[in-house]
Amino acid sequence: MQFVYLIIGLVVGFLVGWMVRGNRKNGREILRPAQDDKSGVQDDSGSGLSQAEKEKTQNIEKIKSYISTHESVTNTEIVALLGVSDATVVRYMDELEKAGVLRQVGKTGVDAHYEKVN
Repeated sequence: MQFVYLIIGLVVGFLVGWMVRGNRKNGREILRPAQDDKSGVQDDSGSGLSQAEKEKTQNIEKIKSYISTHESVTNTEIVALLGVSDATVVRYMDELEKAGVLRQVGKTGVDAHYEKVN
């Protein structure tokens, strides 16, 4: 019986490999768009930043501006401010915390918030 499982596994592995190889054309995968460089999609302004990187920079600047006018801020406030997901806000806040712009008070729940570092 184990021999049958071995044969089935080999056949399935061969088929998967054949299908993956079949999705390639001239060394590039057909399903993925080709990128000219490692930084992603470029805009026409010549700044070298992708649209996503520009949006991230703008959002972080909005957070810094908001923090400058408030003593403390919660993830929920920033989600409403930026219109992005909570996970995105957590990444932004972690980045700002590592940069020394703010510090987290509390870990989770309603008591968790961020305060600006003086």
